[in-house]
Amino acid sequence: AQSLKNSATDFLRFLPQIGPSINESNDDGDEIDGGDDEDVTMDTVRQQLEKNGGGSTMGAIKAAAGSFIDMLDPPLHTSIFGFDVLRGTMLSRYKGAEQFWIRRSNGGRIDVICIPARGRDPLQGRNKKAVLYCNPNAGLIEVANGMSLAGGNVQDADETENCWTDFYTSRGYDVYLFNYAGFGRSHGTDIPSNKTRKPGVCAALYRILKGALVDFKPTPESLKDDAITVGNHVITQLGVEKLTIHGESIGGMAAAGAARVLTKVPHTQSKVSLLLCDRTFCNLQAIAQRLVGEWTGPAIECLVPFWNTDVAGDFLAAACPKIVANDSADSIIADGGCLRAGISLWQEIRRGSSTKKIAWKMEAPLEYRMADWEEVGVRDSKMSPSTNANIKAPIWPSAKFFSPSELFHFAACARRIGKLATMQKRNSIRINVPEEEHSLELSMEGLPTSPTHMGGMSNLLLAWRAMSCCDGLCGSTLGVAVKQGYDWTLTWLACTVTFGGQAIVAAAENRMGSSAATELPIAPSDFDSRPPGYEQEDTDAMVHPKPIPEVAHTLKRLLEADDGSLKQVEHEIRYCIGVFEYVVARLSSSSSTKNAQRGLHFKDNNGHFLDLHCGHNNQYSLEERYKLGELLKEVDQEGEDGIV
Repeated sequence: AQSLKNSATDFLRFLPQIGPSINESNDDGDEIDGGDDEDVTMDTVRQQLEKNGGGSTMGAIKAAAGSFIDMLDPPLHTSIFGFDVLRGTMLSRYKGAEQFWIRRSNGGRIDVICIPARGRDPLQGRNKKAVLYCNPNAGLIEVANGMSLAGGNVQDADETENCWTDFYTSRGYDVYLFNYAGFGRSHGTDIPSNKTRKPGVCAALYRILKGALVDFKPTPESLKDDAITVGNHVITQLGVEKLTIHGESIGGMAAAGAARVLTKVPHTQSKVSLLLCDRTFCNLQAIAQRLVGEWTGPAIECLVPFWNTDVAGDFLAAACPKIVANDSADSIIADGGCLRAGISLWQEIRRGSSTKKIAWKMEAPLEYRMADWEEVGVRDSKMSPSTNANIKAPIWPSAKFFSPSELFHFAACARRIGKLATMQKRNSIRINVPEEEHSLELSMEGLPTSPTHMGGMSNLLLAWRAMSCCDGLCGSTLGVAVKQGYDWTLTWLACTVTFGGQAIVAAAENRMGSSAATELPIAPSDFDSRPPGYEQEDTDAMVHPKPIPEVAHTLKRLLEADDGSLKQVEHEIRYCIGVFEYVVARLSSSSSTKNAQRGLHFKDNNGHFLDLHCGHNNQYSLEERYKLGELLKEVDQEGEDGIV
């Protein structure tokens, strides 16, 4: 109580220091008005610094240097309102929670907490079914589970699933949470028992230099090693028979690395029942290039050459049922660098070679960039003559995969059609709308769809309206990818032929009423993900994605009834029609159907794709949680039957 009173008193004294002082007088009796930033001058700042430093310039310099040192070497946190309170708040909501330490092989210890399944008595022994949760970037288990003051497994707990712990414990899983070494109470080196903090500037500088040059710092390898250590411990020492490893964001890197190792070791390989890589990247460089700039890929390799963040390689090497979950609209893990994209590009382009540098940004060939700059057809650049003048769309089954040149040519054709259609639409808007609305900007996929607006549209606009809304079967439309550039369009097509088949097979199984059919016929309706009655919901502002067979049919019909607007893009339209027909034929073939069915039911190395629409940091929607719950049941059942 006395500590609480002292902390409250300190807090009240601190409050006035947060904002600028009003009408504060300096030593000369002059008033300093701190209420308006525009009135603050250099003399005012100098006077305040000198006041804090005892009235001299040297004192002001020392005060500033002291503040800078305190920022690099902050004093120990002594308030009771901090990490321990957050941890206590979390543990108070989970009956039977158990904390224990696991020693790291390279020194230090990992702080682990076990949360028992809802309704399970800990006295009955260890649960054979558990989840190892790997935190997202710089995450703490106290933050991941303690920020919400609801939920838990106590008697009066709200049954709302506020975090992954609540989700899994409500489904009968024990959950093992841990902090990576260097975060929270976990540490990478042995801490002396009589650790003291010496005062003074020299001691502070020593601590700063020691921390920067000598002390343990987390790395991708240390994160993966920690996940491996905890996973091995709960299997070998605690008797877990079915371990699901769930890694979110950067935790997906730790989870994939742990699954790869644990499924190769004889005494643990059969105990890993599922790997879930949740909204993670294929490698750090690929995602940094899309968040910061293309230069970051080589820069990261130069600055930290020994970092291995190849999540795609670890995921593909893990010998267990797998789920790759991504949101195509994720604002952090860009669609072009996500794990799904890395697996798809590896499968389509490299096919068995290394996953190193997979999904790094790929620059389009010069001929396409110059044709775009000259505003001519994809084969008509004068400054960089085309090397693919006679290129044709692949034909199934003679072509089993796309070649890189075919992928880039499709991306260039789609961009050319979209660019001309958008320019034509903007010109028509400038002519037909009032003067004050001339600044309206039209996005590529936002073309009118209602019959009242479509009457005056050219075939070029109708063609792009169909293409831009083309459903890639992985959560994104072609128009969204084209706006992002060649690289994204290429990735969109690779994802469609790699994971899109799972959505088609799921629709076919639902239509047939069975998932055990050896020969599963694919119908054009299986490509259509639109809900019944979608026609009444489509507006100028919102359009449901169009299935690929419908888009191909629309383009062929428009090309046959050309009004002259398609003359500039006739080659581009024909090539895109050929690509769409190839995709339909390939995904409808018996071999592709079997592979997609295997992936859908956890028997394929690429894994099961879970399409998300929840963003990066949000909890899954109710529908997405239901889907994941059904997948967990399927994995449990197949594991009991000895299928997986």
